[in-house]
Amino acid sequence: MPATEHVHLIEQIAEGFNTGALDAITELVSPSLAGFTRDLALLRQAFPDARFTLEDILADGDKLADRYTIAGTHARPFLGIPATGRQIHLAGISIVRVSGGKIAERWAVTDQLGLLGNSAPCRQALRDEPAPPRTPRTANHLEKEARSCLPVSGSLTSSCSA
Repeated sequence: MPATEHVHLIEQIAEGFNTGALDAITELVSPSLAGFTRDLALLRQAFPDARFTLEDILADGDKLADRYTIAGTHARPFLGIPATGRQIHLAGISIVRVSGGKIAERWAVTDQLGLLGNSAPCRQALRDEPAPPRTPRTANHLEKEARSCLPVSGSLTSSCSA
């Protein structure tokens, strides 16, 4: 499959997202990328007017890199945050590998913090609530917080109360 056809796959994903044809996207990616299609569906549900814009695409053999933005209105709940009516802008870069006419692998970095903020104070700001006052932290306090977030012996899970 030539690189131009690989580029067309990415363009079809953007078009499927923009038109709400999410089932069409499922046909363009391998079953192992179900999480990717689920995430697109969650975004589309919470931001129904969202537009997926491809800013740049580079193709080399069976791999493509794309830079994209998704912008829309927060019209429905998203990740437990009630609709705010505010505009969101999500920027991302992904690299995909195409095999058998489908996207077989995907690696991506997205501006998740820019999408909704990175803490309870940011989520409160989205709801137009004042953030609670922050307690000044000393080096000792930060060290204790870091230790409390370390994995429990032999476990990949951790508990962080900070």
